[in-house]
Amino acid sequence: MSLAKFDVCAIGNAIVDVIAESDDVFLSANGIAKGTMSLIDSEKADTLYKKVGPAIEVSGGSAANTVAGIASLGGNPAYIGKVRNDQLGEIFRHDMIATGVHYATPPLTGGPATAVHYSGYAGRSAQHEHVFGRVRGVCLGGHR
Repeated sequence: MSLAKFDVCAIGNAIVDVIAESDDVFLSANGIAKGTMSLIDSEKADTLYKKVGPAIEVSGGSAANTVAGIASLGGNPAYIGKVRNDQLGEIFRHDMIATGVHYATPPLTGGPATAVHYSGYAGRSAQHEHVFGRVRGVCLGGHR
């Protein structure tokens, strides 16, 4: 008899994907070259988030996507990954729990914002990608 509470537990960087239409005017006004991918800092991430129009915001990151897939197939997964107690952190938490993933990692009350991946498109074509990563590793201990 197995004593395992979960089928699988994934540990990863919690990221929120923000997918929005980005026409050439938006790109030009924000100094973004078409067809590029850039790593950005917290200030640039905040600026883009305020300027982007209506968007789809969904939890992401490879480990989070994996456990969401396992839950959709009837599995009982858990996820460990840090977010901050900000708007994007709440979106991530909501999505994980709503898909049936056990997610009990407490949000950080300070430090950098929740990691975000911006993906801009025009019609069916990708225009740009910008990524702000909160951490470069996973913190399993207390709050940093």
